[in-house]
Amino acid sequence: MKASAMNTIPTDPSPTRTPLIFFTSADPLSNPSPIISACHFAATAVKAGLVAELRLAGDAVRVLDEARLPEGEVGDRLREALAKVRSSQPRVSL
Repeated sequence: MKASAMNTIPTDPSPTRTPLIFFTSADPLSNPSPIISACHFAATAVKAGLVAELRLAGDAVRVLDEARLPEGEVGDRLREALAKVRSSQPRVSL
């Protein structure tokens, strides 16, 4: 008995990987937790060999201007999150 085309599973010799997208639009100056989490998960995904993208919108783009980040613990946590992103180099889009 021959297998019909309907019963076969198509195989793609070169599958494309869908990126994991970590999105935030929260203002890092008033609510830093979402951007810290997005940076952490994007960096972790890249280090695990996955394709990842950090997507910033609205007020979240303020985090890219490190001169405007506050001093103290919150600013230090934001700078640390950005350092993780720089070292792992996920795609970043605005």
